[in-house]
Amino acid sequence: MFESQDQILDQLRAGEDGVSEFKTLRFGRHGVIDPAAGSMAGEMVAFANAAGGAVFLGVGDDGSVKGIPRDRQDGVEAWIANIAAQNCEPPIRPNIRRQALEDSAGSGQTIMLVEVPRGIYVHRTSGGRHYLRIGSTKRVDEVAHLSRVPHQGRRISGIAISFDSIQVCSVWMGC
Repeated sequence: MFESQDQILDQLRAGEDGVSEFKTLRFGRHGVIDPAAGSMAGEMVAFANAAGGAVFLGVGDDGSVKGIPRDRQDGVEAWIANIAAQNCEPPIRPNIRRQALEDSAGSGQTIMLVEVPRGIYVHRTSGGRHYLRIGSTKRVDEVAHLSRVPHQGRRISGIAISFDSIQVCSVWMGC
């Protein structure tokens, strides 16, 4: 999604949009206290239910690099993995990566990109809320895009059986 440092810096300058969300992190004694796990799950669900996107952790709403302290990075990564597995239904498998950048003072900082692919299925939070990313905001999705099916965009003739979104059929079915 954001393959190079130049693409990341361009996005930070451009601001939040339909494929990017910026989050600063606040820590307590036992880990991340802000944003709350439910809010983070909502962001990931919103991207999965739309075109996919990335949450930039350690970045202010204005695109400024704040960074994540080195001694907190492993904990943040585990926190994200846990939210994706436990607070999103079905679970989301984000790509979590670290990126070294400079803050406004020229000091080296590390941010994390949580890249969420577009989901095949409709996702919701463990609290039962469906979200959708529209522009730079997540919105409650009352309809929950129930028309989305695993075969969206594919021609299907006859009977089709799917296992994890892989279509299985025989030649006589015309698949």
